[in-house]
Amino acid sequence: MKKTIQRVLAAVILFAMILSGGFSEVGKVHAEKQQGTTKRAIYVVFDNSGSMYGDGNKAWSQATYAMEVFAAMMNYESGDVMKVFPMHDITTDGNTGSATKSSMEIRGKDDIAQIHNMYTPKPGGTPYTQVNNAAGELTKLLNAGSVDEG
Repeated sequence: MKKTIQRVLAAVILFAMILSGGFSEVGKVHAEKQQGTTKRAIYVVFDNSGSMYGDGNKAWSQATYAMEVFAAMMNYESGDVMKVFPMHDITTDGNTGSATKSSMEIRGKDDIAQIHNMYTPKPGGTPYTQVNNAAGELTKLLNAGSVDEG
């Protein structure tokens, strides 16, 4: 029970840090003014490692729900995009999916179902690779002038 509470608390703290911009590149909100609208690119590294699963462990469902709520708060009409980088490959059509992907883009309310239907066929340890991938993609956006650092 204590371990579950610690995991949930860690997920809440991680979520709060992402919302507050507590990470240097990952989770930072970048904005660009385009024809009077604000465009944001928010990149989130999502923990879907093996420790999030298990008998009686609700961390996976709580983290997934938090990500759905976070995605629902975006302003997609203004061009916002949220990109999720799970630590392990996923399918976005439940456990029947065979095609795995290493990230997913949320560009509108209809895309939020990808998060709800996310399934991790082979969860494992907690790799750092996706943090580097997300930071690299954000850096490319900044260097290309697609978004302003904000």
